Amino acid sequence: SCLGPAHGSLAAISRVQFFLYYGGMLAYFWLLATPAVGLVFGTYLYLCVCYAGVHFDESFSSLRIANYKSMTRMHITREGDLEVYTLA
Repeated sequence: SCLGPAHGSLAAISRVQFFLYYGGMLAYFWLLATPAVGLVFGTYLYLCVCYAGVHFDESFSSLRIANYKSMTRMHITREGDLEVYTLA
């Protein structure tokens, strides 16, 4: 029987083929997919804020506008409760 990568075994490929495959996948996701998804999501947030009037928190948190900065401090108490302090 032929056990190759499609059947769940890596014994049929060499180490060079392994690194070339995963290096190619890394380059694809890093250089092509990540910027494309960032552009689509950024466009979605822009359209939501400008035309629909929603998602203000999500969109302004990543912009460099001094009037929209805030800081969140989270603290877990000894009893296990989570305390959240937001300074805006």
